[in-house]
Amino acid sequence: MKLIYKPEKIVDGQGFYKCIICKSIKSESEYHYRTRVYVETGLPIRETHCKLCSKKKSKDRRNSRKLREMDKNTWRIHKYGIDTEEYNRMYIKQKKVCKMCKKNRPQIMKNGDIRSLHIDHNHDTGRIRGLLCTYCNTSLGLLEESTTRFFRGIIYILIDRFINLIERKR
Repeated sequence: MKLIYKPEKIVDGQGFYKCIICKSIKSESEYHYRTRVYVETGLPIRETHCKLCSKKKSKDRRNSRKLREMDKNTWRIHKYGIDTEEYNRMYIKQKKVCKMCKKNRPQIMKNGDIRSLHIDHNHDTGRIRGLLCTYCNTSLGLLEESTTRFFRGIIYILIDRFINLIERKR
């Protein structure tokens, strides 16, 4: 059975399609393209549903707490090889704080949910190192996990503090 990735075309050459969800006929500009392309033509694959239906589907998905938790669990297993139970064990073992800064900095998202700690891992080996807050996780990423950059940053801050101490004594 071959999967069809494009909406139903209404008139050849006219660029109008029928959305598979709302069944309305809309121009091709009302549909998103996927990042994949058709093998035969090399053209981008058009979504099967219009932008409005896509937006509604996304909103419904975000609002469904149970589905969101299931997706989180599935995503963790797929990406890191750990499930929600293992994540929670790590979280308790770290005393519910970031492994790097040792602070409990819950980040509240726009929808009111509290963002959980990020799973930090070695990008070369895939080994999980611990759970980090958003700030520490972002810092590691921006410094590209380079120890040289870390030490240069430490020296930079220490020099500034040393200069501030000298200026205060004057």
